Amino acid sequence: MIENNRPLVTFALFAYNQEKYIRDAVQSALEQDYSPLEIIISDDCSEDQTFEIIKETVKCYHGPHKIILNKNKNNLGVGAHVNLIMQISAGKFIVAAAGDDISFPYRVKKLIDKFEEDGSLAYSVWSSAKYINNLGAVLEEKFISAVKHNDVSIIKNINPVIGATHAWRREVFEFFGPLSPGIVFEDNAISFRSYLLGGIDYIDEELVKYRRHDSNLTNFSRNMSLRTTYNRAYCRGVAKGIGLVQRLKDLEKFGKEQKNINNTMIKNLNKEIKKNDTLIEIYQNFPKFKFKNIHLLFLNLEVIKVFIRCITYKIFGDKFIF
Repeated sequence: MIENNRPLVTFALFAYNQEKYIRDAVQSALEQDYSPLEIIISDDCSEDQTFEIIKETVKCYHGPHKIILNKNKNNLGVGAHVNLIMQISAGKFIVAAAGDDISFPYRVKKLIDKFEEDGSLAYSVWSSAKYINNLGAVLEEKFISAVKHNDVSIIKNINPVIGATHAWRREVFEFFGPLSPGIVFEDNAISFRSYLLGGIDYIDEELVKYRRHDSNLTNFSRNMSLRTTYNRAYCRGVAKGIGLVQRLKDLEKFGKEQKNINNTMIKNLNKEIKKNDTLIEIYQNFPKFKFKNIHLLFLNLEVIKVFIRCITYKIFGDKFIF
């Protein structure tokens, strides 16, 4: 049933090389029970059959939702892809979804109800999720529980918002503008903006089936070699660094616009940037360990771990992994 007094919402399904999973993701978008809803299914120039499966899945749809299909001519990457969706969408709220996950039919309605709850000041809302494997079987792993963020936790990214369950108000982008094109962890960047503007809310209910598989950016196999582990850690560190710089830029803009600069947050963000830059260097040089970083063995547990692994690698190679 269409509720004309409710705001238009954009369900943004981001896809890239997910031909194994995209059909279920698209079908779950079409089955949303909220109206009015526009569904934008956007493929970031996949090299497999992802977009063909998308077109095949929606061609027989005759429901109430407006469907917009897009395939980028070139691979934009996460940040630029989100920026594009913000340009072509019209919804007051944006509900994000990944091409390898499955949203429950009531997901959008639950999220918008939370946004419109009496007294809510939230600019981002996210929810719990059910972990599934590549075959769709439910995993025993428990989804993280939310905590109320403060200036320290939001800067250090403690208990972060998970993008697979994330929704945000359009005003987040109207105030801050586009994300840096190099942004990889868009959920961290957008939720930080939301924290500054008003806050982040959480729904303690499983609204998404969140898929775990080898292609997940955040997935680290226990069987990886140490070199591969730290190559990936280096790439993640670079991505984190871009996100930290984005946060600093957004924090400075917010302070300037509100005429209330939070120097403590700026100072702490600069510390996080410096610490991350050091870790990037250490990861990049594995299995070498530079003498100038020795003092960090007394300050950082991650540096201690890398130092021990450097020694272990030189003795055992990849035969001894822990």
